[in-house]
Amino acid sequence: MSVTPDSIRVLHVDDDPELASLVAASLEHEDDRIEVVTATGASEGLDALADERVDCIVSDYDMPRTNGIEFLDAVREEHPDLPFILFTGKGSEEIASAAISAGVTDYLQKGTGTDQYTLLANRIENAVEHERSRRALEDRKRRLETLISNLPGMVYRCRNEPEWPMEYVEGECERLVGYPAAALESERVNWGEDVIHPDDQAEMWETVQRALDNGEPFEVTYRIRTANGDTKWLWERGRGVERDGDLVALEGFITDVTDRKERENRLAETTARLEALFEHSPDMIDVHDAEGTIRDVNPRLCEKLGYEEAALVGRKVWEIDEVIDPERARRLWSGMDTGDRRRLDGRYRRADGSTFPVEVHIVRFELAGEDRFLVISRDISERVAYERDLRERNRQFEAVLDTVSAGIFMKDADGTYQILNETARDWLGVDPDADVAGLSDEALFPPETVARIREEDRRAFEAGETVEVTESLSFGSDDRLVRTQKRPLYDADGDPDAICGVVTDVTEQEQRRQELRRYEAMVDAMRDAACIYDAEGRYAVVNDHVAEFHGTSKAELRGQESALIARIREDAGPDPFAALVAGDREEFRGVSEVEFPGPNDGVIDYRLTRLTIDGEFAGVVGIGREVSDRRDRRRELERKNERLDEFVSVVSHDLRNPLTVADGHLELLRRECDSDHAEAIGRAHERMETLIDDLLELAREGEAAVEVESVDLGALTEQCWENIATGEATLVVDTDAVVRADRSRLAQLLENLLGNAVQHGAGEETNESGTSDESGTSDESGTSDESGTSDGGATDGSGTSGDDAPSRALTVTVGDTDDGFYVADDGVGIPAEERGQIFEAGYSTALDGTGFGLRIVERIAETHDWTVTAAESEAGGARFEVGGVEFVDSETP
Repeated sequence: MSVTPDSIRVLHVDDDPELASLVAASLEHEDDRIEVVTATGASEGLDALADERVDCIVSDYDMPRTNGIEFLDAVREEHPDLPFILFTGKGSEEIASAAISAGVTDYLQKGTGTDQYTLLANRIENAVEHERSRRALEDRKRRLETLISNLPGMVYRCRNEPEWPMEYVEGECERLVGYPAAALESERVNWGEDVIHPDDQAEMWETVQRALDNGEPFEVTYRIRTANGDTKWLWERGRGVERDGDLVALEGFITDVTDRKERENRLAETTARLEALFEHSPDMIDVHDAEGTIRDVNPRLCEKLGYEEAALVGRKVWEIDEVIDPERARRLWSGMDTGDRRRLDGRYRRADGSTFPVEVHIVRFELAGEDRFLVISRDISERVAYERDLRERNRQFEAVLDTVSAGIFMKDADGTYQILNETARDWLGVDPDADVAGLSDEALFPPETVARIREEDRRAFEAGETVEVTESLSFGSDDRLVRTQKRPLYDADGDPDAICGVVTDVTEQEQRRQELRRYEAMVDAMRDAACIYDAEGRYAVVNDHVAEFHGTSKAELRGQESALIARIREDAGPDPFAALVAGDREEFRGVSEVEFPGPNDGVIDYRLTRLTIDGEFAGVVGIGREVSDRRDRRRELERKNERLDEFVSVVSHDLRNPLTVADGHLELLRRECDSDHAEAIGRAHERMETLIDDLLELAREGEAAVEVESVDLGALTEQCWENIATGEATLVVDTDAVVRADRSRLAQLLENLLGNAVQHGAGEETNESGTSDESGTSDESGTSDESGTSDGGATDGSGTSGDDAPSRALTVTVGDTDDGFYVADDGVGIPAEERGQIFEAGYSTALDGTGFGLRIVERIAETHDWTVTAAESEAGGARFEVGGVEFVDSETP
């Protein structure tokens, strides 16, 4: 049940629940303002009184443990004025007297019929209204006393005479005028003559008299002189007091309004200044009412909009501000209190239809009791353009931050992040669209890393400059080596404010640096001199071998001119070094005898290669080897070759002539008779022709110059395989190497080794003792052809007859080694005791072999400064390894 100010809350205490329920229902029926709370005893009644608001208590007298009088005594201890009606079935003068002595409000004996409840309800209503009136009177008296004691002035009663003699004064009299109230009441001080300022006495009297004549209260403001001579402004409000139609006194209130009067004066001055500001303000100003109707405008608004004042006054504000929605504007204005301010963005429309953005400030004020709104607007076209440019620059700046591969961050001095670019977010696993404000080091790194980061931040703030740290950080499951540059920022007071940082992932850089160190170590360990020349032929990079050869250090050698380059430019025709620098050629090779500044000189076998990085010239790479011993050996070899050439020429001439005569007579013999001996003689002649050809080929291997170029070893191997009879044999090319070699001679070497493997690897060609012939291939007549060529008969170009190709399923493999390549088969192999003899001229285990095939292989290898050896393959067959081969990078042109 709700409690209202007019409701009457009654606590009914009776030990008979049924009677208590009947009384409650009857009272509430009699008066709908009555709300009854019941209790079955005094103790329960006191509890209810403590928990709820109660306006009146109705109690029985005869109750167990505590009777009604005792209950009344207990109530009066806490509630001495609460109405208490004793409603009892036992009536006696003794009980009534005791109740009255205890302070009972009313006494009523229970009867029969419903009239008793009407009477009880009336008694309750009277008791409650009497109590409420008493409390109201006391409250009014207390408020009046409080009001008077707290009024900033004094109340008075005086006679209506020019001197205003005071009969009664109460309040802050002495503070107001400097005189005590008794001085005014005793008329030692005359209010009209001693207090009121002489210049205001007459006007004050006239104003009061006019109001009294009209039967109205009066209000006057005037000056006084205080007891110490100060001037104050007082405001007085009063009225006449009449008795039997006669004016007997004046009563009123006087207060000090000096401050208010001074404020009014200042306000007048301020108003004058505001009016001047309104008229001459550089801002646009208008005043409109609660309906949006413009009431006043300043000249600046008229000027900016292109209207006359009369054309603007009376318009609605949304007619000049196209952003304003009328309904939304009214809701905004109605929600503002006087003095409230609002800032809005708008767009004003000029008389010519053009628009411009404005910043609008609205202030609600009251003018003559009506709501008004002061609107101060400023053209922000330049600011909007600046902010637009600033946003674009910020967007570009953010795009740059998110584009760079480095992680960029900014955090405050407490480690809370403000900025994380896209790279840093990716490393740390932060959502690219998430707001990083509030993220801390603790949320991104393990505790031990956080401690280290905070220590680095502290060092940066103490140093007052950028610090750099290289450390390993864990980003998820990935450990990365990063280099962090941290720059401290300070606030206006010089206190640490923020840390800006750039984090660069140097993991791959460090790996490349380590790899470069390994490469440098490898280059320094080379047996050859290796260096890079600049465009002027000066040393830019050198390995240890070059420095040792010059008898100095690498650091001292860098920047010095190369004696080798000077010699090459001097000896060659068109300058080959200049051609390398210009890009007219990619490589230049040669041998030159050079005197070096150090203790060494000699013959240098060199190769110069143009170096480009990203298509740009980056230097010339030089690789050289001191070959003075090789020069001496070559000269000796040339002398031997000259003698050998003379011998071969004689042998060729002296043997071919009689062989030609013998072939002629053999042809005549075949015409005259059919004899098996003629075929044997023919095969013998072919055998002699092959021996002569191989002898010439062997001699030529020592005479012809080597023309080196870059050769694809795998491709050339496959071409050579097509030139020989392979039968059921299979070729496996396990190389993609590019080597420096004489293409035709390398092809001869490969064909001889491949043909040797195919013809003899299967083990079908044996001599009388059953030994395999791994030294050569046979032609159609069964005569071994070690040169890979045939002077007659049906062959397939390899020197091996298609009819004689082995039928065994042989596999031949060509692959890489650390310094060359190998040719291996899975055939019968070469006995270990014969491997040292197979390269000797004339050695052959085949009945019809010449013994020159592998000798030619060895001679071709020697002309390239290669080595060739025989061994057993992994499959148990023959394996020939060629070493000392120069490889070419596959990306080198």
